[in-house]
Amino acid sequence: LQTSTDALQENAAGMNSASVAFDVSPRSMMAKAFDVPEDRVATFEAKLSLTYAEACMEPPALQAALRETLDDYVQTSISEYHTLQVTTLSVDRGDVQCDRRSSPRTRALSSAVATVTMLLVFQKGGESQINIADIATRPGVQSITPLTVSRDVNTAPPAGPIETPAPGSSEGSSSSDVALIGGIAGGIAGLVLVVLAVVLYTRSKKAEEQIAAVQTININDLKGQLAEDV
Repeated sequence: LQTSTDALQENAAGMNSASVAFDVSPRSMMAKAFDVPEDRVATFEAKLSLTYAEACMEPPALQAALRETLDDYVQTSISEYHTLQVTTLSVDRGDVQCDRRSSPRTRALSSAVATVTMLLVFQKGGESQINIADIATRPGVQSITPLTVSRDVNTAPPAGPIETPAPGSSEGSSSSDVALIGGIAGGIAGLVLVVLAVVLYTRSKKAEEQIAAVQTININDLKGQLAEDV
């Protein structure tokens, strides 16, 4: 252990910052957070028409609103899943003028269009299903295009009814899940912190143990702790 930790320190000291890279992605991080194979995490591009009110929202508020809308849209067109998140968002406001003095028909669809990446974490088990053709018929949905979808996730229209989640059973609809993962679109750095929160939250529920967040790790302190355990 002494030799291994010393070698780790020497390697870290000799590293150039430009050579450090992290092989992480939203799919891999979410798979680890929910303890599912990465092939059960699928991403889709969705183009959605916005109302006048949505077109003038700040990005974080719009991201949360579209997540709720999409989560509602998929309920009758998807098999059991853990969570649905909007990980990227871009908006073309078209001819919408976001002037406080104007009072547009806030609930009417405008010319503004949002393009989002929708990430879904399916549960383990048999083949996962999502009927994207059915979701594309929902109000305001212009298109749904698969981005990263494995062979274990079937996107074709099913021959029979999909065994959809029971009301309230999906973790994707819980407020705590939204609060923990809502910052995923902030980039990989923000994603790592958010998923860490998900892992701590999930483990706290299972083990019912008090978990303290560790902000930094000191190699010498870690060696001392391991020596005491031995």
